[in-house]
Amino acid sequence: MFKRFIFISPFLALILLVSCADDPTSIGANIIPDSDHFVVDTLDSYSNNMDIEFDVYRDEDVTNGSSSALLIGKYNNVVSTALIKYYIYLPDSIYNPMESDFNNINVLDAWIEFTKYSSWGDTLQDFQFEGFAVTEDWTDADITRSELEVLVNTEAIDYSSDLASNTGFINSDTISVNLDTDIVYEWMKNSVDEDAAVNNGIYLRSKTGNELMYGFYAISSSDVVNISKLKMVVEYPGEFVDTITATVANDVHIIEGTPYEQSENRVVIQGAFPTRSAVKFDINSLPVGAVVNKAVMEFSIDSVNSVEGSVESDNYIGTFYVAPDSADTDYGLVLFSRESNRVSGDITSYVQRWVSGLDNHGFRLSLYDETSTINKIVIYRENIDVSYLKPRVLITYTIQR
Repeated sequence: MFKRFIFISPFLALILLVSCADDPTSIGANIIPDSDHFVVDTLDSYSNNMDIEFDVYRDEDVTNGSSSALLIGKYNNVVSTALIKYYIYLPDSIYNPMESDFNNINVLDAWIEFTKYSSWGDTLQDFQFEGFAVTEDWTDADITRSELEVLVNTEAIDYSSDLASNTGFINSDTISVNLDTDIVYEWMKNSVDEDAAVNNGIYLRSKTGNELMYGFYAISSSDVVNISKLKMVVEYPGEFVDTITATVANDVHIIEGTPYEQSENRVVIQGAFPTRSAVKFDINSLPVGAVVNKAVMEFSIDSVNSVEGSVESDNYIGTFYVAPDSADTDYGLVLFSRESNRVSGDITSYVQRWVSGLDNHGFRLSLYDETSTINKIVIYRENIDVSYLKPRVLITYTIQR
């Protein structure tokens, strides 16, 4: 058997080594046209001059009917009261006797049970409700905060008689308040014959007036099990005594108070009123035609001056303005999430729109849960002395060079 060997001469090996050691451009990079070169770069407000502006405003037209919490009480700069209306469905065993003669049925006891969702202040303090009859019809769907303020300060509320009493905790999470049986009886009559009586619900507020506010699960909450309930002990003399439960038809809280003052190097956003911030930053230093790979905006929270209850505000919403000096915003939104005391959100799609020619009018920053909380969040402005606490815009982009 013969074995074959390949012989490479020293001269040929030297040529191969020299070729491999050449600069890469000598094997083709230099023939790529300049128009096909792409460069990835970053724009960082921490190292580039970028104006970041904050403005603050209060929205009077926000509706609280979609709130997941019903706020009642007083804490710091906020007082919250509530309107509640219950839908009373009567079983035939009660409906039929009442239809025959309203006097056939008696209401022996009635109370509302609320399940606590959130709180502000020392919950070991005493907390008592007072309640008043509502004389005008209302709905929680479209009524604004300013309209509610007018409603509760007019003859629409009968303040002549307190219909609530004996507020107390059934357990650590459930609080009950007794109601006058006469008004509940009127609501029951209304469910049998709308012409015989009215059911406009009840207006509830804190009677004690101390620094304590509760948020209870509201009708718009996804946790339907914990929404408030009206319970009634009814009697058909000589026949039975039974307890029936009514469900919420409408509920809404009414916010009154004075928003917090703003400071030179901090901006305050708050739920309840709500107080929001308009944010705008300059992207003129981005090259024309840039493709935005990633754009993130970050804020730092001043936790010392912020005020939060038992449920913290961990998420924020950015909605982008479509015109200058306008409240109109784009239908899209950006979710800003909080980790420790830093809040960040991915604003890539909107920065790309601005680079592509759409006008940059900035965006509105608000608490995600602004109708369900009175939390006050303090954010450092761009003129804070500590550099790492400043708001930051970091944009990674690609350009063709």
